[in-house]
Amino acid sequence: AATLPLAAGADATNLYVLTLCAAVLGLVVTNPGVPAVLAPIAGGFADLTGLPVQAVLMSQVAGFSNAIMPYQGSPIIVGMALGGVALGDGTKLLVALTVITFVVLLPLELAWWGYLGLF
Repeated sequence: AATLPLAAGADATNLYVLTLCAAVLGLVVTNPGVPAVLAPIAGGFADLTGLPVQAVLMSQVAGFSNAIMPYQGSPIIVGMALGGVALGDGTKLLVALTVITFVVLLPLELAWWGYLGLF
């Protein structure tokens, strides 16, 4: 956590960083393993950022629900194989979806969470 640019009061930045952390961690442990690694330290992240634990946990979900590479989810690989989709084509699609998620969907999600009073 000391290497992450987290600061109390910078809620949107903190949620972006935590979501990105979960997405990148999914490259190492695959997406199903992200909650097992990050959920136990959600309280520590909440203390560092001043965010509620619920917001920290939801940022993790936003991160691990976004596959960057096909191997992160076995159903993706199976579906690509059954559909005859080349690995390169599947990877290009997932990277494009990741960019769209972080540029368009995540700001909308953060606005919605703010509207709901979650941070």
